[in-house]
Amino acid sequence: MIKQALAELDEVLTCFVDQEEDGCLLVACDQIAGPVLCLAIDGVDQRHPADLGVAFSGPFAGAEAFVEEAVAAVYAELRAAEAASDADADDRRLRAELSAARDPARSPADRMIALCEALCARLPEGDSRLLVGVVPNVIDDAAGYADFAAALVQARVRGLRLVLREPPGGSDGDALADASLYRHAFPLTPRGLVAHVTALADDRGAPRSQRLPSLLQLAFHHVSHGEDAQAERRFTEILDAVVGEDGDGAQPRAPAADEARAPGDAVSGDAGSGDASSGVAAADVMPLALALYGLGTLRLRRGESHAAFDRLIVAWRLLDDSAPPSLRHPIAEGLMRALSALERLPEARVFAAIAASSAALLNAPVHAAEALRTHGELDHALGDQGSARESWEAALGLLGDGSSELRRDLERRLERTCPKR
Repeated sequence: MIKQALAELDEVLTCFVDQEEDGCLLVACDQIAGPVLCLAIDGVDQRHPADLGVAFSGPFAGAEAFVEEAVAAVYAELRAAEAASDADADDRRLRAELSAARDPARSPADRMIALCEALCARLPEGDSRLLVGVVPNVIDDAAGYADFAAALVQARVRGLRLVLREPPGGSDGDALADASLYRHAFPLTPRGLVAHVTALADDRGAPRSQRLPSLLQLAFHHVSHGEDAQAERRFTEILDAVVGEDGDGAQPRAPAADEARAPGDAVSGDAGSGDASSGVAAADVMPLALALYGLGTLRLRRGESHAAFDRLIVAWRLLDDSAPPSLRHPIAEGLMRALSALERLPEARVFAAIAASSAALLNAPVHAAEALRTHGELDHALGDQGSARESWEAALGLLGDGSSELRRDLERRLERTCPKR
């Protein structure tokens, strides 16, 4: 059933992209199927190199917040892509390209359409198409999402193929009942999806491009359910598949203490990643790094800090400067925790800065603030009270004016332990 559903989805998306008319595809799917739909949209350029697929899958608590996160994500991706290609990544030019999408005076739907227009303008000359997915993983404001989706389907942008997750409760009787919409149902159940992934993971004859991601999905599924032994077995299978049974033994150096940067410089911080991937195929670097990260995380759970560090530092050294912040952040955060437990505080502080900077690039202010809180704790333990205060003030500034336990904790630290100089 899963294979059939995936094959049907692939065929529907391919036909939707290839059709001559611009239009909108409404997909009925739930929280389980949504991420799979997003992966299929993101991978459209593998089938059509001249086309581009972009999926926005953040939670929908309101249209303005959803669009704000989408615009920030596109800006970060374009900025990173230009920097990686040695292009002149001009902030002013990129901001000008996205000016209409960033305009708070426009409605959220108009801003989203403007974002699509900006992406369409970047497509290669010729018969290129943009496939955009609006597939929120959680819809807290069902009425607001229905209104947002109804506004989006009214727009027509040349070259744009828009995919929308159907609002909860269906679309009969509202603006989305427009007969011009294409529709597809994509049912997946949690049990069926796990069974499908398990079958692929256990199939040693399956292509690596299918088996390794399946092993990763299954391993992290076990981690999330507290099934550590099963998770470790799956992570180890990835190591065996990529580098053999002794593949996690290498131990590249940790960054030296003098490589640390102050909290204010954390956004550009780096700890010399990228010298352990020799002999590893480029396509295998990410699954191998994630498997080592998973093994390190399991050892941190058990309080085995030395063993955790050994695996996490190899994962870190596999990454080069083009590695996405979504991969750099969890590994840096794990190394921060492992090195703190080992009382290697200057090195832990390096990775706290990197964890904060990568979280900032992900537009994840809470994670960035948590890393800066730890950075401040390490500053304080090392006797640098001024830097501790800077770290905690920077963390507080990321949280805005709302109330949270993290915010209250930072305020207490600033009041109690670090008087202003």
